[in-house]
Amino acid sequence: MAGAAAGAGGGSKAGGGAGGAASGGAGVAGGGAGATGAAADAASVPEDSGWPQDRAAESGPAESGAGMQDSAVSDGRGDQPLTEAQATALYRDYVNDPVSVYSLEELQVPGAWDATGIQLFSVGFVDEFGYVVNLRPFVAFDGKLYPVTKYPSGGLLSAVLMGDTMYFTMQAGSGISYSVLGKIWVSDAGLQILQGADYATSSDLYLQESDGQVVVEMCGLGSTFNSCTSLGVFGWLRDDGAIVVAVDDAGTVIPYRSVGGW
Repeated sequence: MAGAAAGAGGGSKAGGGAGGAASGGAGVAGGGAGATGAAADAASVPEDSGWPQDRAAESGPAESGAGMQDSAVSDGRGDQPLTEAQATALYRDYVNDPVSVYSLEELQVPGAWDATGIQLFSVGFVDEFGYVVNLRPFVAFDGKLYPVTKYPSGGLLSAVLMGDTMYFTMQAGSGISYSVLGKIWVSDAGLQILQGADYATSSDLYLQESDGQVVVEMCGLGSTFNSCTSLGVFGWLRDDGAIVVAVDDAGTVIPYRSVGGW
């Protein structure tokens, strides 16, 4: 079984947002349920995709084990953390939109930079009423930005670092909300992102480390990134390499809806 934590995210007044991630020892595997890594590819984005950030250079799932470092936007500052101003400038280049107003926030995961060189950011579009909408999580690595998912999402909910792997939960889905489990890590091939099992529950799922394991917790209203208003334990995180799942106290995989949240 594995450790515990939770946090919540969602739309808010400008400056809001939630995010989380984790790096896993094994490379991204194809996985029976369809592990997903998003690679940047501007040509693949429909012209009528909606919000300015939906024009971001994104494509379908990357091949199993494929890194994304060759297709992201870089500012050449891989030897030190990006500031929020630098990350915002990178994002503007990424979506090729110097005009729209964006809200970018770094999501702090203690020890992540020192252990992995990874930073997490939540980016949202500020609408005409001043609300941050269409939150998207990004990973900064080696002076570049990478989308955690190729789809719009509700943002990262939680992230916990276990060794050199960052595990995360992310809100996803349209109409019906899902919590997606996943992991982020760095292999010889570069940055790797895997979206694992997703669960349709009445509350968001968060991760928290506990005695060397990761607990999957149900969290209620008022939760923020990596800060959970706990409604009880959902299960324990298990990394099967090709997929990240939740298991019960007996180690049995808790049935999940699909992989990746869509």
